[in-house]
Amino acid sequence: MMGALIKSWRKAWGLEFPFIHVQKPSGGGCAWDPQDPITDKAEPFAPLPEKVEGVRWQFSGTEEHIRLNQYSNVFMSIADDLGSGVHPTNKSGYGARACRVALGAVYGRKLEYYGPVYLADKIEGSKVRISFSHVGQGLAFKHGDKLQGFAIAGDDKVFYWAEAVIDGDTVVLSCDKVSKPVAVRYAWNFPHAWANLFNKDGLPAMPFRTDEW
Repeated sequence: MMGALIKSWRKAWGLEFPFIHVQKPSGGGCAWDPQDPITDKAEPFAPLPEKVEGVRWQFSGTEEHIRLNQYSNVFMSIADDLGSGVHPTNKSGYGARACRVALGAVYGRKLEYYGPVYLADKIEGSKVRISFSHVGQGLAFKHGDKLQGFAIAGDDKVFYWAEAVIDGDTVVLSCDKVSKPVAVRYAWNFPHAWANLFNKDGLPAMPFRTDEW
């Protein structure tokens, strides 16, 4: 439906104008800087749950981004760290984030407008290496004493929290309960204030999964 909207508006105006949409559902994640007026309504950072939740978040940022990325000149304003609600109170934060996307993606300003976006995964024995686009000034985690929010599973489709280590522009995952990993999920629940991967530009990584289970 969104694709039809984009095509019909461009046809009506006779222009291939840029189209920016807002990530939904909004909120659910923690913020790089909870004191920043743009992100001060974000969920507070939370401890990792004891077990991996099995709830599927149907509107992950990455899947939404991929679906609309088939259309040229379409960009997404990340709302993961802007506070939750269909009608959020932080209107100015949403406006500032959309402005950042417009400046970087449309007007060519030299600034990062996305957080890390899943690019590919590679199995390396009992470990998985995840690579990202939009790493900006580099990958980083914020809050707590370690990177967290990643879960891996083997052929049995049972997910366990993974030990995660940043290695350059990649993240390496391992878990002593999964000797042959085949699938990875990140922040795959709502809310997910315990997921704390960002780039150093202060933007949160988009939730993703590599499986279709």
